[in-house]
Amino acid sequence: MSLTNTPKHQYSDAAINSIEMVYGEGFLSPGGEHAVRSIVNSLNLSNCSILDVGCGLGGVLVALIKNHNASYVHGIDLEASVLERAAKRIEIAGITSQVKLERVSLAPSLP
Repeated sequence: MSLTNTPKHQYSDAAINSIEMVYGEGFLSPGGEHAVRSIVNSLNLSNCSILDVGCGLGGVLVALIKNHNASYVHGIDLEASVLERAAKRIEIAGITSQVKLERVSLAPSLP
C-alpha cells in the first residue's frame, strides 16, 4: 500500500507505543476489540463493505474482517504515519486484499 502526501507527524512513534500500551495494539482510543465487539455484535457483517473514518492504526479494520466477517473495509485517516503502521498491521494479518487505506485532508475553509 502506497501512501502519498505525508504530512507532519502528529503522533511520534514513542507516543503511539505508549497509547497502544494503554488501549491495546492497533488502537489509539479506549475500548479496543471489546468496544468493536459490543458495537457490531448483533450485526451480520458478512458481504458488507465498511468505511472506517479515522481508522488510525488499523485495529478496528483488522477486527472487523478477522473477528466479525466484514468483506471489505475502507479506512481513511488524516495522518500518514498512523496509516503506515496500519498498513503493516493489515499485511501481517493477511487481509491486504480486503482493505484500502487512504490519507485524506481536511476540507479547506470556505470564505
